[in-house]
Amino acid sequence: MIAFLIFAIFFLIHTYVFMYQRTTLTIARAMGNVPIMQVQTILTPNWMGLLGWISTFGLYGSYILIWLQVGWLWAIGLFILNHLSSAVIPIPSKYFYNIVEKHLVEEIKRQKGKEERGELIILSAQIKQIMEKYRVS
Repeated sequence: MIAFLIFAIFFLIHTYVFMYQRTTLTIARAMGNVPIMQVQTILTPNWMGLLGWISTFGLYGSYILIWLQVGWLWAIGLFILNHLSSAVIPIPSKYFYNIVEKHLVEEIKRQKGKEERGELIILSAQIKQIMEKYRVS
């Protein structure tokens, strides 16, 4: 059934975005007394945000397709499975931290103001310290 294939694709993309968001949340919390939402916004590339919206709409659209093709029990079951799997996803790996670092390097290059560039360089150094402290692998 095509609906299950669509669900699987968007489930994987949604999980990928969710794990990235968990990584930025972990970094923001480890930094201490800084606004978590602001740090996450800085650490998230535009393409990741767009991918998040696309995966969310696609995932919920796949629930509707599954409901129409095989019934509401399957749709509810996969919805619950999706949300339960979010609870057992492992701690973010070095892969996601590397995406954060690459994004910050690009942002540093893009910034023209010394103050903004300096803040991003400090943020990048703090992330490296967090990675060492928590032994991210």
